[in-house]
Amino acid sequence: MNIFTAFIYHIAPVLIGNILGGTGLFAMLAYGQVHEEM
Repeated sequence: MNIFTAFIYHIAPVLIGNILGGTGLFAMLAYGQVHEEM
């Protein structure tokens, strides 16, 4: 396994999942804190 294969099949999906999951989790937590004020 070379570095490009490792990046495409392992590192990139983890990065994408962490970015999307972290953004979604932060959005839900932030909304939960302020939804009564909106």
